[in-house]
Amino acid sequence: MEAILTAFQISLICVGIYATTWPGMIFCRLARWIEAKILSLCKLFTKEMTVAHRWVLTICKPLFGCLICMSSFWTIFYWIISGSPLSIHIVSLMLTVCGINVIITAVISHLIPDEDEGVS
Repeated sequence: MEAILTAFQISLICVGIYATTWPGMIFCRLARWIEAKILSLCKLFTKEMTVAHRWVLTICKPLFGCLICMSSFWTIFYWIISGSPLSIHIVSLMLTVCGINVIITAVISHLIPDEDEGVS
């Protein structure tokens, strides 16, 4: 039962981070700043903008850009912060959080801003 509560807690943390980085929300500027810094770093390694934008999406989606993608990163982060020993249970927890996030995404899909409002 504790694992289910932990999964819901991580899932709601993901939803909170995700929603607060939408356009017009409190951490939108921070999210755009992170995207810009990653983009400028990527430009050092490639001149092709499509590749650089792909890297930005690859890095930002698990951090704050995709509720389903966020389940893996934030579950691992939570697991490390909580001081839990590494075990196979993290995979089960990660998949549970992902499942919850899929359901939440279906419920709030009409609220989620278009993707083109993100990376500039």
